[in-house]
Amino acid sequence: MTKRAALYLRQSKSDDEGIERQTERTSALATARGWTVAATFIDNDVSASKPRGPGTAWGKMLAAADELDVVIGVDLDRVVRSTRDLNTPSTTASHS
Repeated sequence: MTKRAALYLRQSKSDDEGIERQTERTSALATARGWTVAATFIDNDVSASKPRGPGTAWGKMLAAADELDVVIGVDLDRVVRSTRDLNTPSTTASHS
């Protein structure tokens, strides 16, 4: 079964790697692994150091967690900044 991947793209300031380049890199990885890109979540001008609520792409991605198998980001710090980000009800739920 093909894995369902989410691309999570985040840019918090103008000198970070641009969203377009992040899209190219994360899509290439999904293709190389044979994964289907099921969704793309973009947080532009959003800091991971501050809480990201349900109205952000991060929050929407967590809400869709049951429909995804993997999350792809260009670097770990584009996706999470601390273990706090990993300890949410959506990410600690058991998946089969």
